[in-house]
Amino acid sequence: MQKISSFRGCYHFLSNFYQHPVEYKGLTYPNAEAAFQAQKCENEDEKVKYTLIKNPVAAKRMGKNEPNLPADWDKLSIEIMKDILKAKFSVPELAEMLIATGDDYLEEGNRWHDNKWGHCMCKKCQNLKAQNLLGNILMDIRREISEGSMDNLKIDRLDTGSFFVISWSTDKCHGELLINNPYDGPYETPEIHISCANFLQNFTEEESRRMTDSILKLLPEYIAKNGLFEPMYGRDEE
Repeated sequence: MQKISSFRGCYHFLSNFYQHPVEYKGLTYPNAEAAFQAQKCENEDEKVKYTLIKNPVAAKRMGKNEPNLPADWDKLSIEIMKDILKAKFSVPELAEMLIATGDDYLEEGNRWHDNKWGHCMCKKCQNLKAQNLLGNILMDIRREISEGSMDNLKIDRLDTGSFFVISWSTDKCHGELLINNPYDGPYETPEIHISCANFLQNFTEEESRRMTDSILKLLPEYIAKNGLFEPMYGRDEE
């Protein structure tokens, strides 16, 4: 398992500071950080001010000074964060990007001593155990999205002899996989091997690889459940 430990660059979309509108409880915020900080307000009217703050750093600073923070905020904040990130990644474009991280371990490395939501990499914190709540929530949502996508999976197969061209689609994306017939070959037990993959999206090569890995891991269960393959080319009897 690989680790994504920086929510910058091509993985900036994992950060709460990523600029993308988030609709949450009737209000639209410029980013997830503003939506999260707004929940510290005492009433709904006060939350509106956070919809106008585009700078996530400014939203975070303002949130630290909210005078009426709920007494049980530490407990409430975890479920609130998960709800906000579910809203964020309900957007198909962002959901695809999250799924494309495959099964990589997600952890926001930092140097501002945050070992609750991420993992501080400074010398002072190097021996402290990080809770990595943000990363764990993201991985939970990724799994939920992936499982939901497979529930809506539609497959059309084209027999080409020893291989099948599988055109698949979900409510999130589309693609094609060229895979072997698991019942045709020298395998002791049916095994699936992807020969090539074509995603009908503007995915980078790395994103396509990660998406392929995710689909490959989910296919065996889908095949067992739906009887996708049948032994059409049974082995010669000895």
